[in-house]
Amino acid sequence: DNRRFMQWSGLSEYQLTLRTHLEKLGAIRRDHPALWRGFRSTIAVTNDTYAYSMSDDTETVYVALNRSDVTAAVSGLPAKGHDLLSGAATTAQQSMAPRSSLVIVAED
Repeated sequence: DNRRFMQWSGLSEYQLTLRTHLEKLGAIRRDHPALWRGFRSTIAVTNDTYAYSMSDDTETVYVALNRSDVTAAVSGLPAKGHDLLSGAATTAQQSMAPRSSLVIVAED
């Protein structure tokens, strides 16, 4: 299946949503060097959630993932911050929607 030509037009709604999400992730990575040259530290792990930080000399970016089909709490995140994916404010004890992710930059 790796022989088909790239589909450049006529994308489905799902394909457009996925492309938009990947573009946003790429822009976040480009704008935050800690994500591509920083050091990773695990913060919290459960059977369905994973949180880690990426740090360099200038900033720390926190990433949290929830792979379950239910809302899950993730601890160890900064007390105040904002999610770069949604723009929403975050708290240290963050409840995550099912099958979701957060990319957080702490606020002073």
